[in-house]
Amino acid sequence: MSSANANKSTSYSDISFHNVTVNLSLTSLVRPEAKDFILTLINDGIESQQDVYLRCLLLPVLGLCGLVGNALNMVILSHHGFAETTNIILVSLSASDFFFSLSQIFRRARCAIQLFDVAAGVTAETLMQVYVIPFNTLMLVVSICHVVFISIERLFAVCFPFHVSRIYRKRRVKMAVLFLYAYPTVMGFPNLFRLTFDWVHEPKYNATVAKAKFTQFLTDHFDTIIMYGTVVFNNMFTTLSLAFIFACSVAVIVRLFTNRIRHSDLNLALTSKPKELRVMKTLLTVCFVCLVVCVPSTVLDMYILYCNSILDTSAMYHIGQSVNDILYQVNASVNFFIYVSMSSKFAKTYKVLFCKRKETKPTF
Repeated sequence: MSSANANKSTSYSDISFHNVTVNLSLTSLVRPEAKDFILTLINDGIESQQDVYLRCLLLPVLGLCGLVGNALNMVILSHHGFAETTNIILVSLSASDFFFSLSQIFRRARCAIQLFDVAAGVTAETLMQVYVIPFNTLMLVVSICHVVFISIERLFAVCFPFHVSRIYRKRRVKMAVLFLYAYPTVMGFPNLFRLTFDWVHEPKYNATVAKAKFTQFLTDHFDTIIMYGTVVFNNMFTTLSLAFIFACSVAVIVRLFTNRIRHSDLNLALTSKPKELRVMKTLLTVCFVCLVVCVPSTVLDMYILYCNSILDTSAMYHIGQSVNDILYQVNASVNFFIYVSMSSKFAKTYKVLFCKRKETKPTF
């Protein structure tokens, strides 16, 4: 352990077990000390108090907002029915963001537990690392995949307005939504079983606590799994996905603008006013908010990957991870506010269901 700590400024490894990314300096794949260094980072993060205000105050509040907001999304959109396939996609997106927010709150269990027992708080954080964070990461990836699907659907709606209803039938959309959950699960399967824990006596607390360690599966295939997580999984579900969202969204805007200028597609112009145009704007806003929030976190991850100087200060590394968590949680929490502010139908239903109960009839 001491040799690993002494060489933090060299090209050793770095794994983010908090987010989508699994970062590793490719020059260090053959170095066995990398494993010790990664475990040191993880266990330091478990006991770190540097970013306590971010992890224990801001993130739980954002997580609660995401939990409530996405629950409202699912209720209101389900109330509208599923005659429109867009509602199926948005309900599923809200479900993935709901579970992401729920797991985000569970990840902060240590903050409450350590008020009564610091050693128990360390154990709780270790268990979160082993069991909750993989699920948290999976829900984040699923959410990003939903936004990719939305951007593609909007591109088809603009470029092929006469065929989109035939292409995006209800059954096909339901199958696609199931695929959006199954595909990241299968692709991320190696990342779900990276950590386990041992019970270790910790003199600092004079108690037995759980300490993270690698599973035998990761130990036996360390180079392969880390290379896969870095080069394939990371780029597929962050860099490429965000680039795809950006390209499709820009193409939609350009297409709408040129059609409006040239008036070349009368059918599109008619169907886009006013209902379809509002739907288009709402979904494009969802895509752009995802880009605005997730691109900075991806840039930070790439900086950590290629500029290991941030690892010279362990506290800065863990604060950086907390900032990433905040950005991803904002992305999971903001859609409710987008729908309320941009969709008059959504806002009206929200008021009817939750703000004017006495004037409404039971819906069940």
